[in-house]
Parts: sequence; structure tokens; C-alpha cells
Amino acid sequence: MSKLNAFFPELLTVYMELAPYLFIGLAFVGILHLIIKDDWIGKQLGNNKFSAVLKAALVGVPMPLCSCGVIPTALHINKQGASKGATVSFLISTPQTGIDSITPTIGMLGPVFGIFRPFWAFLSGIVGGVITNLFVNKRDQAFEDKPIESSCSSSSCSTEKPAKKSWKDIFKYAFVEFLDDISPQLIVGIVLAALIALFVPENFFQTYGKGFTGMAIIIIFGLPLYVCATGSIPIAISLMLKGFSPGAAFVFLTVGPATNIATISMVMKALGTKIMLIYLGSITAMALLGGFVLNLILDTLKVDMNLMLMDHPEMDYPMWQIILTILFSITLMFSIYRRVAGMFSKKGQSHSRDGDCGSDSQDATDPTNETILTIEGMTCSHCVKHVKESIEEVPGVSSADVSLAGKSAIISGDYNLDDVKYAVTSAGYKIK
Repeated sequence: MSKLNAFFPELLTVYMELAPYLFIGLAFVGILHLIIKDDWIGKQLGNNKFSAVLKAALVGVPMPLCSCGVIPTALHINKQGASKGATVSFLISTPQTGIDSITPTIGMLGPVFGIFRPFWAFLSGIVGGVITNLFVNKRDQAFEDKPIESSCSSSSCSTEKPAKKSWKDIFKYAFVEFLDDISPQLIVGIVLAALIALFVPENFFQTYGKGFTGMAIIIIFGLPLYVCATGSIPIAISLMLKGFSPGAAFVFLTVGPATNIATISMVMKALGTKIMLIYLGSITAMALLGGFVLNLILDTLKVDMNLMLMDHPEMDYPMWQIILTILFSITLMFSIYRRVAGMFSKKGQSHSRDGDCGSDSQDATDPTNETILTIEGMTCSHCVKHVKESIEEVPGVSSADVSLAGKSAIISGDYNLDDVKYAVTSAGYKIK
């Protein structure tokens, strides 16, 4: 019972340390969204040269995308003409860190750890991209775009310039769309960190948490796990406090956010087995090497991470930290409400439309055709956006209402259903 009584104070301590830096990180996410145009990335990565791989890694490091959210973006830039090396570089560098996680990493783990993390993500992306360009030929591409003639009879075709992003868009993207994507992982990460801190004895991993053994344990534990770059920070801190070396914690900060079972499957399906093996092997090898390098740097600089982690004040925080924590808590509560309300509302909609599930048999050229497809593999708003854009590119589609909670898409217009299905599967998702 004493352990349970201590759980909530421990949870509050972890949350108070992380929340203000999360709020700052989300603000930077919104600013980045304002600066970078949607089609800019694909235009920069369209050749097999080293410069494209370098640009992909450089662009990927600050991008606030998780391991599942990065897949549709990477496949999108690949279809726009990005080389396979640049695509893999982007896939590896992007989820390991981001503008949302750099600030919390520096704030909670110190400047050495905080600077090393994005630098190594950048280097890892370059290594993976270069290896891909060396060993993967053009004919190894897993799929080719289906030649579908463009048609502007659909309302989805427009010559209008995209609307300018405003400060309202910054807030909506950062504190609504992006936060909704990562809030479940954040909560799980904070709770798991508190549980580890409370129930795992001090120095429990002292014997096995050092050197290669500790890093190998983390590789096995972290590779299949789905955790975002920010949500992994409190878990990494708890692991260090229980005996793992900083290098082993760094391995978790790398492989945990970089990949998981779902992303491995999606990369293999969309880009091929050879690219998947390069992608996975580059992440694993660079994570292990990075762990050893970080331990060496910390030892050389005589940085005591345990002393730094134990030095955080308990329940005695400056006013700026309290204010930012309150602001972040308000946005987080709204995010949780939206997630929960969305789940129930979409369930109700799906039940009300059960009678329409046989729409696959409708005439594919019927102007009033409406089809409901169940789509597997969507995990975030980036997935929803990518599926929606892929469907709306199909000639004849007038509208596509894609639901993350309902795992479905409602498509209307005068279109060929096979083209719609092909667009979804080519984007890396599965139609049930």
C-alpha cells in the first residue's frame, strides 16, 4: 500500500519535470509548420546524389513525426520523386528526435545528451541513405505508380493557390492535431516512467545494464515498442536511475521512437525487403555505436548523469515552469477529451452505416456512388491526411472523409473503385 501511496507523487514529479519543456517544444512545432511548405520536402530530394541524402537527414531531424507518422510522409515524398536513399535517410532521422523533443531532452538530460541526440539521428540518416544508394538499384523498387490519367472533372482538382498559413494554424497544428497524435504515448511514457521508478529497486540493472549487454537488452525491448521521441525521455531517465548506462538509455531513445512492429511491416510492404533490412540494420547498428560514443564522451567530460538526474528539485519549481505546466495541462486535457469523444462518436457513426457496407458492389461509374472502406494501419493525423490526399488524387473522387477513430474512409463521386483501392494500398495501408 505504501508503494501505491507513493505512486501519484512520483507521477507528479515526472510530469512537472517534462510538461514545461513539452509546451515549448509544441510551440516550435507550430512555427516549423508555418515555415515549411507542404510540397517543399519532396522537391529537395529528387536525385540519387549524396546531397539528397544529406538534405533528407537535415530536414528530418527537426520534423515532429513519430515512427508511424513518418511512414506516410516518406512514401509521399518517394512518390513525388525522392530517391530511395533520401527516403530511407528521412525515415531513419525523422522519428528519433524532433523540434518537440529537443527542448525536453536538453532540459531533463543536459546539454551534452541533448545535442548528441539530434546530431546522431542526423548521422544515422546519412549512413542509412548512403548504404541504400550503394546496394539498391532502381529495379528493386517495391512498387511502381499505376499510370492513371489525370482528370479535372473531380472537384478535388483546383488551380487555386493553397491558403497561407496563419498563427491560428500554428496553434491548431501544434496544440490540437500534433498533440492529439502523441498524447496517448506521452501519458503511457510518463506513467511507465513512474512505475519503473517506484517498483524497480535502485541499481536493479547495475550488473547487466552496463556495456554491450545493457544495450542489447534495450535493443530487444525497444525495437518492437511504439513510443514517440518525447514520450521516451522519462522512460530513459528511469532506466538510468535503475542501473542502465547513459549509452543504453540513448539506445532506447533511438530504437524506441525510430521503429516498431507496425513500421517494419509497412516499410517492407511499401519499399521492399532489401530496403527494410537496410533501414532496420542501420538503426540498430548506429544506435549501438552511438551508445558507446556517448558513454565515451560523458566519461571524457566527466559528466555524472546520475548526479544530474538526482539533482532535480522536488515540488519546488520556479514560476515560469508552473505557468507552462498549467498551460500544457489545459491543452493535454482538451486533447484527451477529443480523443475519447472521437472514439465514441465514430463508433456511433460506424454502427449507423453498417447497412451500407455492401457498397463495394455498387456501379463503379455511378455519379452518386458512395463507398465505405475499412482501412488498417492508420495511427495518426499524418496517416489520415496522406490517405485522404491519396484517395482524392484518384480521377472522379469528389470527396473523401477519412476517420482515424473509425479506421475508415467514406468516398463519394464518379470514380473507379479499383483505382481507389490501389491508391490506398500504394500509400502503405491495408483495406480490410
